[in-house]
Amino acid sequence: ASDGDYLQFIGSPTVPTNKTAVQVNTDLNSKLTEVTVASASTCNIGTAASPKVEISGTTTINSLGTSTNCRRTVRFSGASLTLTHNATSLILPGGANIVTAAGDTAEFHSDGSGNWRCVRYTRAHGGAAIFTGVTGSGNDVGSNSPTFTGTTTFPGATVVGSSGRVGILGAVNSGAGINIVGSGIFANAGESNTAFAGNPTDNIAFTGPSGYWCFRSDTSHNLIVGMYNSGTEAKAVQIAQSGLVTILALAAGGAAGSPGGAAGTHSLRTTSGSVWVSISESTTSGTPLGHAIYYSGAAPNGTSSEFLYCIDNSAARAAIRSNGGLANYSANNVNLSDITVKPQFERYSSDELDRLEAAFISVDWGKFKYHDQTHDDWNYGYSAQGAASAFANVNPGLVDVWNPTERVLVGKDDDGNPVFEERNTPIERQLKGVYETDLNNIGNALLARALKRVSVLEAEVAALKAVA
Repeated sequence: ASDGDYLQFIGSPTVPTNKTAVQVNTDLNSKLTEVTVASASTCNIGTAASPKVEISGTTTINSLGTSTNCRRTVRFSGASLTLTHNATSLILPGGANIVTAAGDTAEFHSDGSGNWRCVRYTRAHGGAAIFTGVTGSGNDVGSNSPTFTGTTTFPGATVVGSSGRVGILGAVNSGAGINIVGSGIFANAGESNTAFAGNPTDNIAFTGPSGYWCFRSDTSHNLIVGMYNSGTEAKAVQIAQSGLVTILALAAGGAAGSPGGAAGTHSLRTTSGSVWVSISESTTSGTPLGHAIYYSGAAPNGTSSEFLYCIDNSAARAAIRSNGGLANYSANNVNLSDITVKPQFERYSSDELDRLEAAFISVDWGKFKYHDQTHDDWNYGYSAQGAASAFANVNPGLVDVWNPTERVLVGKDDDGNPVFEERNTPIERQLKGVYETDLNNIGNALLARALKRVSVLEAEVAALKAVA
């Protein structure tokens, strides 16, 4: 037809001689007008007066009648009804029942025996997936997601739904599967989700023979990858809303492999020999930094609450204490002193030893207490200022600024993490430090010379006694 005013026929069609082409065209268009057929156990769409059919109502449909060699385009207008799959007379996609929703459309063909096949089914919201027991509507898996009930079998997979829960078992590989629990992929623990008994809400879970791995969000919207065995959770990875990552944050009852093993203990662990438990790498070519340990809620400043604690299966070996002290088996300390790493090595001259001795003696040796020490015992030593004054003309490099730069807390980022800024330390806040090993070795050199002098004097005294 062209412009709707005439028809051109190829071959030898039968054209009513009492009607114009326009009248025939109008009759054909009228045949495409959608007609309504009420849903029923046998919903005979083949006898409808048009190939376009609206199915109204919510009655379950078990058959579309027995009309042969028909094609019908169907629109469902009722809130919801069930199309019942039959492997012979009503063949549906995936071999499964379909729960319709208002606005869904489908195309059905019947064969020479009056058996119907659904060749296309389209959801009103645009989705094409067909599950047993799907109710509700929505174009995403979120707050408007469908509810899944019943059981549907697909090639290579079984979909099991129960009150908002969908599981896919046996897909592709034997034993493999995905289990999505909750109101959808965006579900969280604050929603009414279905979970395994005794365990927190799981959004995605992988079931194995002795437990299962899960991906879930907690009430603080943290992402957790964990493993459950008999209802006991061991978190493998926790990514906090702030972006911080915790590896193996073990819940109560977990074996932490470190002192305490209590709830909230975090650990990095390997079961392989001759491998590092962890390696931290900075690839920057600028100013690399290592690890910072920050007690943001307290200042224990004592011999406990260690910043670093080293222990084996026999005893504690070393610790960096919260008061800044180092506790270890100091007799095992090994200072690298090989001559090959000291290309410049000179012995003291007698004059240099004299100057060092005079400076060493003039150091303000004494006893002191730190301004914030947590005990009342005296400490013994000197002050950096006293050492600087004593060695000013001999070795001024023996004393240096202990804190040339400082990291100042300038605020928090959008996730609440502390933000520090590195700045040059103002002179009024600069502290002095002493290269203590150098000072001790000067003392050792002076002691060696004194012992040598004592030895000479003893020999002279012995000689005088022999003469007398």
